[in-house]
Amino acid sequence: DPEKDMLFVDFVPIWLETKKKQVREVSYLNYEYRVTHTILPYFEKTKLLLGDIKVYHIDNFLEHLATEKGAKKNSVLQYKGTLNNIFKEGIRQGLIENNPCQNAIMPKFKDVTDSDEKKKFLTIEEVRKILSVCKGKIIHDMIVFTFSYGLRREELMGLRWQDIDFDKNIIYIRNTVTMTGGTKIEAETTKTMSSKRTYPILPQI
Repeated sequence: DPEKDMLFVDFVPIWLETKKKQVREVSYLNYEYRVTHTILPYFEKTKLLLGDIKVYHIDNFLEHLATEKGAKKNSVLQYKGTLNNIFKEGIRQGLIENNPCQNAIMPKFKDVTDSDEKKKFLTIEEVRKILSVCKGKIIHDMIVFTFSYGLRREELMGLRWQDIDFDKNIIYIRNTVTMTGGTKIEAETTKTMSSKRTYPILPQI
């Protein structure tokens, strides 16, 4: 059966086209970026058929990301999830019977300690220092806004005048702008329902 002799790298674009019809544009572009910049270049060298990829091939790829590419744990998990999606589609189409990602093992990452977590938060003094350095610069107001409301970057960039109700003194967080592979994506929805929020307009704003 010629379909069962399909190279893995030949099946990936087929999967990607299927995914394009199922997910939001920003999700699709993230999949496309992972595929074109990392997954395909790695597996093109192997010349492996879709059905010949084993668990150890996936293990080696994930280890390659962590050690040679310096990818963080969350990034490696995203690549593993992408590969899992690819093989699930291969099973759905009857091209393969098993998903090698199911038993793949994540590389060992350094455990995050409490002290490591604390490093992620700025102190009041650090916030004041940043605001002082940014004073008079075009980015200053954006920094104040970010510190005041704890917005993610894509939420801050997604703010529009129509999201501000001066009569009710309310700011609506309901739009995002992201950059994926050099493409700007604007979406009229945030990541989750809980991400859709309203805030009062604070005096410093």
